[in-house]
Amino acid sequence: MIEPAEALTATAPSSTRLTPSRDHRGGTGTDLPARRSGRRAPRLPLSRWIHATVGLQFLVLMVFSGGYGYQRDELYFRMLPPAWGYVDQPPFTPFLVRTLAHLSDHLWPIRLVAALAMCLATYTHVLITREFGGSVRAQVVSAMAYAFALVPLSMGHNLLTATVDLPLWGLTALFICRAVLRDDPRWWIAAGAVIGLTTFNRWLIIAFVLVLLAGLVLAGPRHHLVDRRTWFGAAVALVLALPNLWWQSAHGWPQLTFGMALAGSNNADVRHGMWTLLPIIMGPFLLPFWLAGIVALFQRPAWQRARFLVPALIIFLLLMIPVAGQAYYPMGIVSVLLAIGCIPVTEWATTIPRRRAIAGLLVANSLTSIVFDLPVLPIEKSPTRYVNPLALDSSFWPTYVGQVAAAYRRYSPQTPGTTVVLAGDYGEAGAVDRFGPAMGLPPVYSGHNTLGWLQPPPDAATAVVAVGIPATTLAGHFATCVTVGRLDNGYAIKMFQQGQPIVVCDGRRDPWSKIWPDVTHWG
Repeated sequence: MIEPAEALTATAPSSTRLTPSRDHRGGTGTDLPARRSGRRAPRLPLSRWIHATVGLQFLVLMVFSGGYGYQRDELYFRMLPPAWGYVDQPPFTPFLVRTLAHLSDHLWPIRLVAALAMCLATYTHVLITREFGGSVRAQVVSAMAYAFALVPLSMGHNLLTATVDLPLWGLTALFICRAVLRDDPRWWIAAGAVIGLTTFNRWLIIAFVLVLLAGLVLAGPRHHLVDRRTWFGAAVALVLALPNLWWQSAHGWPQLTFGMALAGSNNADVRHGMWTLLPIIMGPFLLPFWLAGIVALFQRPAWQRARFLVPALIIFLLLMIPVAGQAYYPMGIVSVLLAIGCIPVTEWATTIPRRRAIAGLLVANSLTSIVFDLPVLPIEKSPTRYVNPLALDSSFWPTYVGQVAAAYRRYSPQTPGTTVVLAGDYGEAGAVDRFGPAMGLPPVYSGHNTLGWLQPPPDAATAVVAVGIPATTLAGHFATCVTVGRLDNGYAIKMFQQGQPIVVCDGRRDPWSKIWPDVTHWG
């Protein structure tokens, strides 16, 4: 195992620089790459400590990869049919999960891809530190900080849309920083290519780039905004995003409607949750690191061109109040500030006690993230259940499906083809789709998000076992509707599924075309 204190004192040679460094190992952190008109300084390979850190990150993620179970979004993605887009997101991450499930319907291939994506994000983070002139030691600190940061480590345990976002956002930020720091607008073309491809994973990349551009308007350098290569990069992004835009336009811009609905339901939670999460978004012990990055941007003349990152973060935070996205959305910019902040933090550590203090913060943050992000302990004994919704959304699915199956066997008519399962939530639908066949359950349908756009149950289905849908919603459409039980995880752990009703309805009176609008919902 890597000892952080040893890595912090590593004496591997730093990259050749345009300006000599005060400290051969630590560097000044202000020796930015040469402008395109100057001679380009050669780059040495990344330190072996960085590769070792990323290797340790991958090992930790894979050791705990089988804990808890499928996350609700993974179960949802697994059952979505192939399409250019969906009402709630673009197609790429669902395509990944569905393809992996078809190859081997187990957790390990999904977790493997998630871990690899997070390792790529760590390398990208290190390259941002390097772009700002960070020494070898600063790059190692950057790798250690990001590899076991709170939100990134949590995303690396699940294959979610955000999991794929992180390396793509990192690449976008890296190329934009290169364009600005090197005063070389050709990098906007590379950024445009990544932005266009990222729209197939999430449209949030547009907001991410727009706030960076707004930061450039406020803090400069503004000449990049009128350079033809910047606009050519925008054209590249648009061309690559056209199939995604075409699908959205052809279907009435469902993601825009979905986003407005989500903002209405999430507004209060985001207003409180975002500000609570922000100080600890990378881990509570890393707050001084990325705050140091903000301070250094204003203290170091050589970093003046990158000061646009600070107003960009402020604008993004203000934007999230009315938009009400997820509380972790600011992470894309915060992670760049963390990559920068690792340079002044490392330069501060000029003595053994200071280096040990930095190593202690890194170790403390890593251990905290591992305990709260990963299934180190059973969910009923782990503190993660109080603060990590992803862990709760990965727990008890076979138990819940077993309870639905018991209700089906005991209360519903089991004439083949006459009974279906109707789920109120896409997580419940995905769980029944994954575990239900082995328990003898019939096909599952749901009106939640994209599943509501798919075909309703067949006309032959005259009875339902509904989970997560109140009996009052269905009672008018069936001769009988009885609540026969409620989902129970057995530990009284509060979560969305806990206590949801299991309802058995028989004697369908209305056609499914009339029933379906009553069970279709977004959010």
